[in-house]
Amino acid sequence: MNRLPPSAVEPPPSDLTPLLQVSLEINRSLKLEEILQASLSGIERVVGGKFGCFLLRQAHTDRLELTYAHDLPTALSDPLSNLSFPVFATGVLGVTEQRNLILGTIGEQIRVILNAHQINTFLLVPLTAREQGVGILLVNVTNNKILTPRSIDMLTAIGEQIGMAIENARLHATLAESEAWHRTFIENSLDGFLEGLYAKGKNITYVNDATCQMLGMTRAEILNTSSADLFVNDLNLMLEANTELFRAGFLSNQLTKVRTMSGAIKTVSYTSYLVRGNGVNPSRFQVVMHDVTEQEANIALLKHREQEQTALNAIAQILSHPLEFNTSLENVCNQITCITGMETVALHLINPAEQCLEICAYQGVDSALLGQIQRLGLDDPITRRIVVESKPIALDDLALSNLPGLAGPRAEQYHAGLGVPILRGDVTIGAIFAGSRTRRSYGKSDVTLLLNIGKQIGVALENAELYKQMQQRVNELDGLAQLSAACASSLDPRAIAELAVSWTRQLLPSDLCSVRLVETKTQRLIAGYISNGAPLRDQMDMDDMLRAIVDRRTAVVVSNVETDPWLSAIHRQGFSGIGIRSVMIVPLPARSHVIGTLAIGRQAVHAWTPSENELLQTIANQVGMALENAQLFQNVLNEQRKVQAIFDSGLSGLYATDAQGQIVLFNRAAERITGWTLAEVQGQSWRDLFVPPDDQPPVDPLINQALLYKKTVLNYEGRHIHARDGRPVPVAQAVAPLLNEKDAVIGAVGAFWDLSREQAAEISREKFLTEVAHQLRSPLTAVLCALDLYERPSLSKKRRAEMWGLIVSEGERLKKFADQFLDHQATVTLPRAMRWETFALVPLVRALTDTAQLVTPRREIQVRAPKTKSLVYADRDRVENVLRNLLDNAISYSLPNSPITVTLRVAGKDQIEIAVHNEGTEIPIADQAKIFQRFYRSTQTGGRSLYGHGLGLAIARELVQSMGGTIWLKSTAQHGTTFYFTLRRSHETHDFDR
Repeated sequence: MNRLPPSAVEPPPSDLTPLLQVSLEINRSLKLEEILQASLSGIERVVGGKFGCFLLRQAHTDRLELTYAHDLPTALSDPLSNLSFPVFATGVLGVTEQRNLILGTIGEQIRVILNAHQINTFLLVPLTAREQGVGILLVNVTNNKILTPRSIDMLTAIGEQIGMAIENARLHATLAESEAWHRTFIENSLDGFLEGLYAKGKNITYVNDATCQMLGMTRAEILNTSSADLFVNDLNLMLEANTELFRAGFLSNQLTKVRTMSGAIKTVSYTSYLVRGNGVNPSRFQVVMHDVTEQEANIALLKHREQEQTALNAIAQILSHPLEFNTSLENVCNQITCITGMETVALHLINPAEQCLEICAYQGVDSALLGQIQRLGLDDPITRRIVVESKPIALDDLALSNLPGLAGPRAEQYHAGLGVPILRGDVTIGAIFAGSRTRRSYGKSDVTLLLNIGKQIGVALENAELYKQMQQRVNELDGLAQLSAACASSLDPRAIAELAVSWTRQLLPSDLCSVRLVETKTQRLIAGYISNGAPLRDQMDMDDMLRAIVDRRTAVVVSNVETDPWLSAIHRQGFSGIGIRSVMIVPLPARSHVIGTLAIGRQAVHAWTPSENELLQTIANQVGMALENAQLFQNVLNEQRKVQAIFDSGLSGLYATDAQGQIVLFNRAAERITGWTLAEVQGQSWRDLFVPPDDQPPVDPLINQALLYKKTVLNYEGRHIHARDGRPVPVAQAVAPLLNEKDAVIGAVGAFWDLSREQAAEISREKFLTEVAHQLRSPLTAVLCALDLYERPSLSKKRRAEMWGLIVSEGERLKKFADQFLDHQATVTLPRAMRWETFALVPLVRALTDTAQLVTPRREIQVRAPKTKSLVYADRDRVENVLRNLLDNAISYSLPNSPITVTLRVAGKDQIEIAVHNEGTEIPIADQAKIFQRFYRSTQTGGRSLYGHGLGLAIARELVQSMGGTIWLKSTAQHGTTFYFTLRRSHETHDFDR
């Protein structure tokens, strides 16, 4: 609100009289329009307003509605009708916060609208009720009217009163509308309704049309009468009902009797409500009635049938679970006792083999009677009449019956009894007996009821049997499907046979199951199982019985091995020896012949059914085909392995292509020479992969001679192929075409030989001779110079001794070089045959370290070995040579007093690792990569003058690799140098392949 400057003097209280009048008027009225009109006119008088309006929040929305206006300019109607109410200002804030938010959000929207129409002086009064925003009151203020703080506070308080009055008026209107709707509903209701004064006479003041029709009276005849004139219940029952009505305030679903105009008595169901005038004392009562006279009669008529139907439904529900049939029959007996009111019920089923009735379920039968009715012969008159003749029996009193039998029930003081057959279709399969120790009178409906139950039991028994057969069939089909999938996923005959045994035992429970394959004169066991663990024969001679199974494809079915004439004495003795009394053997058919047999057996005598025979033969059909496929696959695989082995055994690269030059075969030698694998080159063109793209001048690929011209060509030189790493490999090549029966080219086969080694060998030989000459020149020069000086007569004795020592030293060095050179040449040119043997490694290591310790007594040489026996499979002489070279190298390249350690450890399941460690100077990284090359010596010797030939480590590497091991080193400044090599580990039970 834009306030005018306040007056220095408060106006007299008489100016607030209109506001007080507003407060009185709005609290006296419950009509919304009267409240809005009185509020607006009173406030307009106080502020001198020319116009005003109410903007009230619509129910359940956030919109404001222009609800009432006085002289509001037309231009303001539309913009004031599109305002929204702040959702956040409802229900979570106090009254003051509500007012501030309403003025802050809605008031700002109104101010903008009024200012746009040059209205600058106005009053906004927020309307609240129960801490909820209701709306806002807008009143125009004249320019000469001054509002004081007291007036503003009074207007704010009036705003809350107006809000409460608006809410009350809305609630009253809703209530009045609801009451009018309910009155109309009651008047048109099909149920009777009456209302009366809760006084001594309980006079009736209102009734609807339904009540008049129910009583056969007019409204005038019913009004102002006492309720006691209508209700004719027993006095005590009425007093009890009135007491409960007064206590609880209502009575629900009560039955009572009313008297009609004609004097007839009707039964009504009523619900009564008590209306308390002052909150404690009752003033009125209301009754809602419904005529249930016919219902009561029908209920009385149908009650017994309902009980019967309930029992029948319960029995049907019980019998609908074929998997729980034994328990179901016990529950059926319980239901029969309930429906018939008899204490004892027994269900009997026919045993065809024994020609008698056997009890299968009962209820209420004591032990004395149970022993007598456990089995009932079909020759008993009562039993015969029910089971054989399919006639029911109903006895009101056994003592008066002249039927023979029933001695047991009479002795147990039974009087009444019912007996009906259990029928499956038209065939009797059992009987129901119900008995009571009290006399009963049975009607036709009672017998019919029990007959229906007997038929239900018969149908349920048939369904249970069918369900069992169906479930068994489903399990068989599922098992056969899984067996088929399992056999299809394997090409191993033994694995397929094991699957066949496992699945056969699941589908046909048995104590014996075996799969045998036919050989020339015997059947060989490939997979088998027997529950008692008895040994199964690996071979069975093909006698007449087994020959008949294989040749005629007929099954052998034996229920009792001890009496069956088909079995020979040998087979009878064999099956009896492993505890098998019944057996079934079926052939394992392949495409054109029988490849074996599938047999099952049981330890008890068993009559095999046709369905069991059919199932076993179905299993055999699947297994037979799977076994033949597996055998064919194994044969093909073996042939492929032979071809591949021949193909891979060659030292030359071999390949084959199709007619387009795409590679289909590629042997291991070809993979080694080119760096490509078969998986990478298969399907690729030979020309695209192996012909160098930068050939100058371009050379026609040799394979074209075979593919295009049908020529067989051999070329020993001048050819090279393009390897995977891009390098050209010099090769000798040969290629030949592959022709079909029509002499058409269908591919090519080729071979190539890597000539890189030959070329490198020639270069290596020249370099090797140069290095040998270099190694020999230095010691020979020293020896010749020393001899020249030694022969001079003028040489002093001391000097002569020095020269002689030099000659001896250089001669020993020449001898050592010659020995190493010969060792090296022996490993390269004329290596002796490997002498493989198993021996303990630790004694050999200790012997070599003891010898080295004698030569260098100042050193400490340690051996560390595991406690387990370290056996190796190697050439003892070569291992000794390797260890000597590594020990010599460790002694030469470490300080005289530093220790040397030889460590042995088991490295995995099949290797022994030997490490020779010294604490000498680190070998540079650049030297480590070349340390095993011939004639190579490290440039770092720790400042000491050492002489060597660079052959020891090269020899050691070649000897280790010749035995299938590896050799390497680790060298750091902190830990010295360690040389490692591995040998093949041997176990005491190792089967050596020499």
